[in-house]
Amino acid sequence: MKPHLTNLIPKFNKHFFRRLREMKPRQIWNEYVLSSDESNFRLSLAVMLGLFIGVSPLWGYQILTIIFLCHIFNLNKIIALIVGNISLPPMIPLIIWGSYELGGLFIDASPVRNYKIENIGTFEMIRENLLQYIIGSLTLGTLLAIIGGISSYFIFMVFRSKDSDLDILDAPNKK
Repeated sequence: MKPHLTNLIPKFNKHFFRRLREMKPRQIWNEYVLSSDESNFRLSLAVMLGLFIGVSPLWGYQILTIIFLCHIFNLNKIIALIVGNISLPPMIPLIIWGSYELGGLFIDASPVRNYKIENIGTFEMIRENLLQYIIGSLTLGTLLAIIGGISSYFIFMVFRSKDSDLDILDAPNKK
């Protein structure tokens, strides 16, 4: 019997996902945010990473990228994954539109302003505006990460205990 991929990562085995599925959002908030050993700064860094990768043009690889980078930087994977799901289907048109508009500010080409339903999604339109979209999505991701990081830091300061920010650069499990 072959080992399953989720068993290779101890924190993300099938029991973890089963338990997470059975938990209510309030329980997830209490256990992984309020009761976390990590500082508010490190939790807000996880929010920033999730927002940046969630908006970046890594369609299909965002979750894998978030898990990998959280592992490398030793950040809270749960918070980063939750926030990284900003690119849900209802948000995708807004993210793409905002990326095109912001990219138009940095590229000499005029931003895509005349959206005609027959031209949207054609390969020619995508080819002509790909660089504008990539630069705009990285800019949008950076702006959202900064705004989300600052606001989440203050939210964590209000809702978490006061001793959680004693050393902002401490390792998460170090006591």
